[in-house]
Amino acid sequence: MKPPDLTSQDPRSLNATLARKPAGVTYATFDEIASVACRYMGVPQWTIYDTGRHPRTVAARELIVILCRELTLLSLPPIAVAMRRRNHSTVGTQLKRWHRRVRQADE
Repeated sequence: MKPPDLTSQDPRSLNATLARKPAGVTYATFDEIASVACRYMGVPQWTIYDTGRHPRTVAARELIVILCRELTLLSLPPIAVAMRRRNHSTVGTQLKRWHRRVRQADE
């Protein structure tokens, strides 16, 4: 099987493939994930880029981070750039908070 040609993609694009992927596998883009997550959580999409701390907005941001890690090849720094955060530590905090909640729910 021949690997896909990745030379035509702009490596700076948030939707670019960051690693070789098997042929036939499709990954979601950040924009698709953000759109669906905001619709599901009932918040306008612009609020996830803002600094607001409303619980529903915070939960939407968390959901977006988790889904981006699971459904894309994006690492934490590109996710932070896409969410217009200063650095990836805020994204990492959201990821840790999610895993802590999952562990507590399992106990």
